[in-house]
Amino acid sequence: MLLAALKLQLVALASVAGVDSDTLSSPKVKPIIETLEKAVKDAGTDAAKTQTALQSALDEVKKLTEGSTPDKDALYVLGLWARNGLLNASGQQVLDFYEKAAAGADGQVLAKVELAQILLQSFQQDPQRAAQARTLLDEAVGAKNNAARFIKANFMINGQAGYTVDIDEAKKLLDEGSAAGDGACTFGLYQLVGRGVSISDAEGKQTEKIKKDGKAALALLEKSVSQKNQNAMTEYAQRLMSDNDPEIKKDVAKAVSMFKDAAASGNGFANRQLGIMHEQGGVEGVEKDPKKALDSFVAAANANDPAALLWLGNAFQSGYPAGTQEKPTDEKDLLVKRDIGSSLTMYRRAALGGSAEAIFNVGVFYESGTLVDRDAEKAFQLFHRAAVNGLPAAMMKVASAYQNGGGVAQDPVAAEGWYTTAARAGVPAALAIVGQIALSRGDATNAVSYLEMAAAGGLPQAMAALAGIYNQGVGSISKSPTTAWVWTKITEEAIQADKKQAAEVAKRADEIAAKFSAAEKAAAEKALGTQKKRLEDLRNGVKAGEGSSAPAADTKGGATKGKGK
Repeated sequence: MLLAALKLQLVALASVAGVDSDTLSSPKVKPIIETLEKAVKDAGTDAAKTQTALQSALDEVKKLTEGSTPDKDALYVLGLWARNGLLNASGQQVLDFYEKAAAGADGQVLAKVELAQILLQSFQQDPQRAAQARTLLDEAVGAKNNAARFIKANFMINGQAGYTVDIDEAKKLLDEGSAAGDGACTFGLYQLVGRGVSISDAEGKQTEKIKKDGKAALALLEKSVSQKNQNAMTEYAQRLMSDNDPEIKKDVAKAVSMFKDAAASGNGFANRQLGIMHEQGGVEGVEKDPKKALDSFVAAANANDPAALLWLGNAFQSGYPAGTQEKPTDEKDLLVKRDIGSSLTMYRRAALGGSAEAIFNVGVFYESGTLVDRDAEKAFQLFHRAAVNGLPAAMMKVASAYQNGGGVAQDPVAAEGWYTTAARAGVPAALAIVGQIALSRGDATNAVSYLEMAAAGGLPQAMAALAGIYNQGVGSISKSPTTAWVWTKITEEAIQADKKQAAEVAKRADEIAAKFSAAEKAAAEKALGTQKKRLEDLRNGVKAGEGSSAPAADTKGGATKGKGK
């Protein structure tokens, strides 16, 4: 149960799951969702009543999808709930719900937009699926959907998803969305006008399509802020806090006031930003205060902000201290006491709002069987969703599942693809695995490149593997006792916590060095310093979630980004 002191309501679970009754037109589905919203709100913190209300709504919606003419709003709701884990469904079943909901001229518009995104995320190399996604986006744009306008405009700006670059058409789409009150479209215009856009023809001749205009861009940014766009508020606050912005005079108080005003109106993002400021301190006009931070995060969670819900999930899992202690030992020193059940509730709500970290965390519960029945298949589905949304830790889970057959059929090709994707996201363990795969195929050059980045990420196994390669000589990599000694010493330093193992590695280093002349020993010492500096330089590109400069390799997996606990 949630702590009563938090005054946290489990408001409108249907809205958390992404279903806004105002976006539905079906006279049969709309009242079901409205009734659910009211029932969940009335249930407050009573989880049993919430679950009963949800199950009742789910049963009613399912009935509307049966028969020869299923309700398309009902199909969309089922697809969304299946995608967000509210009912057990395979990936293909999710696609079926969405495709039936989106089909035809009378297809559900939100289903068209979301199905297009799913197709472009999950079938990146399939031309037919990409064409289907473009058709769906075009149909949604024709229905004046702002999200579709924004997505299509960005594809046309970057020449992605099979669209040719067309700056004029992209700007027109963003103009239409902005005029309709969409803050994302307005922010897109701000970015275009703020940087200016020129294109090159086949002969390299530049043509200015959008002139860079700082003042006009600032006006667009302020308009997007007024439309409550989160990216715009963040950008505007950063510019107000900058010492050297040519268009805006530094005004920290104004930035803080913007967040406070938006927070007072119930804006979840603004409340979360204030929570971060109170938690971290260091911002003029916002004192460091754990209690105020908690209050702001709770307000953001009540506005269904996924990041705030994730924060609360973490707070319930680990406890949230009232003072400066990061890990207080006494429960009385905790503002939020440890409560694994409430942690799962918060993670689920954050997952329903699209938080990749929360989706991953819910998957961990199903993987371990903590508070829920152990379900490897469901865990895999959740990990896959988080991986597609760019979470490196989830990419590793998906790769391991394909490798070992956990919750999905074994597929070595898919496993390698996801390990490669995780490597490109900078995960040291993945870099080491892909390096070993390259080594097994006789590609020693690429193997060393991957293993060096894994070593830069702090992985002793990669350091030891490099020592072994140079000690023996493999493929295009010549035997080099000096380099082998360097990597052995680096391995030794990395495993100092394990005194026995460190002593064994030190002995190997001494055995190599015993064969050096005085000049060779001096050269090796110099090479050790050079290699340490190289690792330090590499480290900036190997942090998980920040990408890496990994060597070229075939990729069969998803995207990039970072993980919460």
